[in-house]
Amino acid sequence: MSVAESAAAGTGPAAALARQCLDRIEELNPHLNAVVAVDWEGALAAAARCDEIAAAGGSAGLLHGVPIVVKDNIDVRGLPTTNGFAGANATPREQDAEVVARARAEGAIILGKAAMDEFALGMTGNNSRFPRCRNAWDADRIPGGSSGGSAVAVAAGLARAALGTDTGGSVRVPAALNGIVGLRPTIGGLDLRGVTPLSPTFDTVGPLARDVVGVRQFYLATSNGHPRSTGRWLAELPSGTGTAGDLFAGLVVGRPAQFFFEVADPEVAAAVTAAVDVLARHGATIVEVDLPEAAAAQEQMSTMMLAEAFGLLQETIHADSGSFTPTVLQRLLLGQTVSGPQYAAARAWAKAWRGRLRQAFRVVDALVVPTTPTIAPQLVQDTDALARTMGVTRFTFPWSLAGVPALSLPCGFDQGMPIGLQLVGAWRSELQLLEVGRRYQRVTRWHETPFPDHRY
Repeated sequence: MSVAESAAAGTGPAAALARQCLDRIEELNPHLNAVVAVDWEGALAAAARCDEIAAAGGSAGLLHGVPIVVKDNIDVRGLPTTNGFAGANATPREQDAEVVARARAEGAIILGKAAMDEFALGMTGNNSRFPRCRNAWDADRIPGGSSGGSAVAVAAGLARAALGTDTGGSVRVPAALNGIVGLRPTIGGLDLRGVTPLSPTFDTVGPLARDVVGVRQFYLATSNGHPRSTGRWLAELPSGTGTAGDLFAGLVVGRPAQFFFEVADPEVAAAVTAAVDVLARHGATIVEVDLPEAAAAQEQMSTMMLAEAFGLLQETIHADSGSFTPTVLQRLLLGQTVSGPQYAAARAWAKAWRGRLRQAFRVVDALVVPTTPTIAPQLVQDTDALARTMGVTRFTFPWSLAGVPALSLPCGFDQGMPIGLQLVGAWRSELQLLEVGRRYQRVTRWHETPFPDHRY
């Protein structure tokens, strides 16, 4: 059969990959609950179109034939957007969110919608509408969230890439806990039209994939045009660098002296320290930076985030409070108690924090910290969900509060569970962070550790 005949018959490379992912969904999703809606017909038709274009010698774009899933708070044409909420209107959307439309235009194959914590508030994979999502590496542990389904789907091979949203860490945390790569871009880096808001001051959309190269392609394909703002190190990178000894020549990396490495579990701190040593061995300069304010960032951001979330959802709460998961309703009602002066004080604190980071980024090109203080915690009773959520997001909130980009990528294991390394950059330095991550993955193999599907 010729290439053209294979494309016409739906047996070309893109169709084969789409079918492979759809088969994985059919096999593993009953155990993982990562995907909540599948568009079989649409996915296979899109894959066949990619193969037809390839047969004619062309390409559909940067994401040609890449099967992806989309978090269930991002609109996808022909599928409902439920936000994991039992009271949601399940009418299919008439058009894609802008970021989904851009992904389609670049050749992505939309397989379906991914599970999420209800209204993007949580890290345990729980919601009131669908069965609880499970960690890809251990079904008795939380997947992280709120983009848990997106991360689990990529880790388990149900999709090659995914879209999630990140307000306080909802892309980075599940990426870390499931051993994949996730990017929170600079505020405004990806378009939010067609995305259900949670906290407009902090909401972002972010891509997830098995490796940094996949995340970079997704970001370039869907970004708002910021990616040409690169960062000092990447802009000045000599063309001759890239050998084993000088991969990070000229890169100045800041290691915060307080909080992050003190609070993290010893095994997590040791794995991230080992990653810092890899950077140093390959040419990076490591400096200590003082950021003691980071310890208070979560509290300050929570004040603003929950006040905004309650403002957006108060009508739904008053009309249908019984449909909410109790822990989500509990968090939302905390936002009702935030006064105007409290909100204003938190905004002033955030402005000062951004100024502190600007000073740091005059000295360093990137900061290196753990993504989470621990590996994925065990599933617990829902009464403990709030404490678990606040615990695993302590190291992601500071960068959300500042609106800067941050990249999580795997750097080790503890008890058979992945550990995440978080690279943080100055505003609009996504390409620089991604290049640091790509080069780190040239000399490490954590991202190639196979998913243990024998457990299911």
